[in-house]
Amino acid sequence: MISTPGAPPRAFVLAFAILAPALSFAQIEEAGNILDGSTIVYPATYFTEYAPVSANDMVNVIPGINLAMGGRGGNNRRGLGAGENEILINGQRVTGKSVSARDQLSRISADQVDYIEIIRGSSENLDVRNSGHTLNVVLRDAQSRRSINTEINMDRYHDGTIEPGGKVSLAGQTGAFSYLLSAEAEPRYENEFRNEVSYDPDFTLRETRDETSIREETEYNFSSAFSYQFNNDLLQLNAQFGTRSPPTDTERFITDFTGPVPVTRLEVEDRSFERDEWEIGGDWEHSFNNGSKYRVLFIVN
Repeated sequence: MISTPGAPPRAFVLAFAILAPALSFAQIEEAGNILDGSTIVYPATYFTEYAPVSANDMVNVIPGINLAMGGRGGNNRRGLGAGENEILINGQRVTGKSVSARDQLSRISADQVDYIEIIRGSSENLDVRNSGHTLNVVLRDAQSRRSINTEINMDRYHDGTIEPGGKVSLAGQTGAFSYLLSAEAEPRYENEFRNEVSYDPDFTLRETRDETSIREETEYNFSSAFSYQFNNDLLQLNAQFGTRSPPTDTERFITDFTGPVPVTRLEVEDRSFERDEWEIGGDWEHSFNNGSKYRVLFIVN
């Protein structure tokens, strides 16, 4: 085998790729309660020392979870349920393309979580079938519960600008009806500086451009999720709406050196647009007495 200096040998890279999935699941097994060879359960008491605020905070502190779930990166597969790993809430998948399970977990208060289980492979009790890992967040079973989760953040950017943001969510359950409502305002700020210098073929200075571009906006997102459990039926409905209007102000100083004396001119641009995004998704599932299920879902965006 021939390798270039500074590059890892191919045999080492191949061995690491094979061992990484086993290592990540072994890390999870060290801390969780193993029910069987493919299911690991983390009770809510396991996360007490980390003082989590949301269900997503609880998921993030599980050892090796990012490796087991394939990290945060995406893949080239498309469509509903195209990934090898799934995140479920009470054994159900969130019906939506823009509405992600991670976003839903960040809006659920940590005190509503009963336990989190990680399942390797498929399980007949779950809503999905896959060959990877399934993370199922199970909420506390109660006739009536309600919680409000708030978060305020301040973003400091490279030019010293500070922009505020925050989100608030209301989650609860009344009998067979459960609901989740949330609103979020997130700042998006950008300050760019560009400098361009142009020369003639004989390296004579021709032109310089100094450009400053500032984009300042706040994205607003509103989402909701409702579900109702009948005797043998489950009805779920999800909705999301987002709007943003990012104005961009640009100042450009252009100095021309081709004349007898340098001449500088100022160009000013003011660009703005509005963009609204919305999605509504839902599903109805019926369970028969023989254990089979029938499910209908829809998504409009």
